[in-house]
Amino acid sequence: MFARAGTRGLSTYVKVALREYRRYQPTPIEVELNDQHLETNCYVLAFANAAQYGNNAYIAPRADIQDGLLDLCLIDGLSWPRAVRVGLGLALGTLPTSGGAVYHTSCHITVKAARPLGFHVDGDYVTDETDFVVSLAPLALEVAV
Repeated sequence: MFARAGTRGLSTYVKVALREYRRYQPTPIEVELNDQHLETNCYVLAFANAAQYGNNAYIAPRADIQDGLLDLCLIDGLSWPRAVRVGLGLALGTLPTSGGAVYHTSCHITVKAARPLGFHVDGDYVTDETDFVVSLAPLALEVAV
């Protein structure tokens, strides 16, 4: 029963991804991290402290929640063959070796975008932003036991 629910969830992701793939245009961005300046067209820009988005979609399979670093996953312009590699990489946990994404790690990242990007935190939409900073605050989450 659980596998079936997961499969339905994944098929929903696939349907939405295919629909949006045809509509979405990459956004030129600049990223500052670790004394590096990156300029690229952004299709997906994800900051991860754990391996998956949810529903077994592995955006950053090498992320380590205890290392004090965020994993930045950058996917730039997507041709159709590359989009297929990215989709398979997300599902199989092989995105870092698929050639579909570039990864960096840092605890402080500054982003400037040519147009507003939808900003989500833990899967919830927050706002659209053109300039933002993402940083990791180690041991900031208090958990009641």
